[in-house]
Amino acid sequence: MSDHYHHLRPDGTRRHAKLGRHSLALPLFDHAEASAETKASACVAAKKSSRGREALLLNWLRSRGFHGATAWESHEALQWPYSSFQSLFQKLCEAGLVRRNGLKRPTKAGCMAAVYVGAEVPQHE
Repeated sequence: MSDHYHHLRPDGTRRHAKLGRHSLALPLFDHAEASAETKASACVAAKKSSRGREALLLNWLRSRGFHGATAWESHEALQWPYSSFQSLFQKLCEAGLVRRNGLKRPTKAGCMAAVYVGAEVPQHE
């Protein structure tokens, strides 16, 4: 391994440097500004994706009428990660677009799960 490396400055130029005998500093990830930009871009993309998923889930629930769906049934039908459904249902409930209809259905694991329906669905059918 060479004991020399090039340090990248913020202006894009390189500075030749020599590693000390006991240096633990590695010049591998000297791009914090790019990292912040990447995080910001990822956040914007995730928000767009989340809004799109909320709309798709809402339309799918409305199409099921009073029967509605549990989070697991939604996961199986829409093929999204199961872990994403609780937050989606919560956002839709808070917005007044979805509600629990008071019924519960068993999941494949045998647990009882709440059934969600569109807010416009009558309370009893």
